[in-house]
Amino acid sequence: SAAMVLVVLSDDVLLTLVGWELMGWCSYVLIGHESERAKARRASYKAFIVTRLADAPFYLGLVVLASWAKTTSITGIIQFWTGVPGHALTFALLCIVCGVAGKSALVPFQDWLPDAMEGPTPASALIHAATMVAAGTYLVTVLHPLFVLSPRACLVLAVLAGITTVFAALLAFAQHDLKKLLAWS
Repeated sequence: SAAMVLVVLSDDVLLTLVGWELMGWCSYVLIGHESERAKARRASYKAFIVTRLADAPFYLGLVVLASWAKTTSITGIIQFWTGVPGHALTFALLCIVCGVAGKSALVPFQDWLPDAMEGPTPASALIHAATMVAAGTYLVTVLHPLFVLSPRACLVLAVLAGITTVFAALLAFAQHDLKKLLAWS
């Protein structure tokens, strides 16, 4: 919860990254809390690896945004890039979309979330409703002024969200496990 608060309250890319990383590590620990269960261990490893793979381009995107703007302030980054739209902005935002897709369990990174429900119920509720999945959505909201300047990044995000919505809804109908049904929701 503290990591999510850090992401929400920071106006600095570095603090946002600290909160983002803490959420990833804490989810790994919480999902695998019952480490004697093989399914919980596997689910925690899977969540960790999938979100790390998605985070690599995410970090690159934030580095591009901050280095060109010569500031780590999110407000400063938005002010700089509002006057300089172009291919570099689109590239950086597409990288950020990749990280958001990983944390928010969008296609093609959707598979970690239902498996994460192997963790204890309070941890599942925290991951699903309050932190991990919401962090990506929040970051897109904060960077919305930049996404408006990049129709390609908006299109990729919309397509991923649309495919995920339809795909997850279909899979939710096939679930018998209540926690996995909630994950697909």
